[in-house]
Amino acid sequence: NQVDSAQHYFKLFLASARKRTDLKELATLIKNIGFDYNNIGEKRIGLAHIQDAYTIAQQTNDPALESDVLRSLGLVYSYLTVYDSADLQLNQALQRLERIKDEKGQIQILQNLGNNAARGNQLGKALDYYHKGVRIAQEIEDARNEAGLYSMMAFSYAVLGEPAEAIHYYG
Repeated sequence: NQVDSAQHYFKLFLASARKRTDLKELATLIKNIGFDYNNIGEKRIGLAHIQDAYTIAQQTNDPALESDVLRSLGLVYSYLTVYDSADLQLNQALQRLERIKDEKGQIQILQNLGNNAARGNQLGKALDYYHKGVRIAQEIEDARNEAGLYSMMAFSYAVLGEPAEAIHYYG
């Protein structure tokens, strides 16, 4: 079966990755393996690998890498419907990006936070995150991310039963 084949190759890839001496590369590879496990439906195995990757990423003192791995942890927790844990991981990722002033990264994490809140039926909280992302996108003149966030806001307002507000953001 395809899942068994994928797991076989993931194990070979993981054994090869663990031979790496560059911790940043190792953390990224293990995180990617974890996300691949998530994508084939093995979310708990994926989560364990991403947690291992975070332990390694912490040793690098690289806030961008730590944020990337925390983001992956948050996404997998969200897929597992453990929304509070997802929110915690994503907010930790956001803090690291704020520290290094990575505005584009902050927008992405705010979108992830909004999506996680929306999945957990907290649409008001989702809208707060999307609004924060829009403010940053406007400050750095990032029209693409601004438009994407407006679309998510419009959808959230539509779900909340506020069609006039939804149309405002779709328009």
